[in-house]
Amino acid sequence: MIKKSLPVGIDDFKEIIESNCYFVDKSLLINELLSKKSKVTLLSRPRRFGKTLNMSMLNYFFNIDDKDNNKKLFEGLAISNTDKMKYMGEYPVIYISLKEIKVNNWDLCLNKLHLLLQNEYDKYNLTLEKKRENQENAILDLSKFLYEKYKKKVIIL
Repeated sequence: MIKKSLPVGIDDFKEIIESNCYFVDKSLLINELLSKKSKVTLLSRPRRFGKTLNMSMLNYFFNIDDKDNNKKLFEGLAISNTDKMKYMGEYPVIYISLKEIKVNNWDLCLNKLHLLLQNEYDKYNLTLEKKRENQENAILDLSKFLYEKYKKKVIIL
């Protein structure tokens, strides 16, 4: 019998599934979110309760990019037995995790945030301007661009 490993310190859904690590199936969170039909949902949990992992799972589920490969990640999970699979890979997603911003002053925080935003822009070969007034609307501007490109509402995680 082959034992699975524990995903200690791994918060990327794809890495956990592809590495055949133990995974507590929380995919019905997707079903719950879609059933509520809320425009905004706040997922508050204490530290180390899997917020980043859940957001990563949502990203791989909804993201229109690499839809076919991402679909394989959900095979055998509870969500795969629901009618919500029709939403899989149907939306552009902006995914930003703030968990790595661990700095002790505001300027460093803004610099780190700028890098996270630039990474999202890089996915679409766009440039985020360094001028502060342009950064204030960076997520809004990117979501408008993605909406125009895909003609679908954008999910922001």
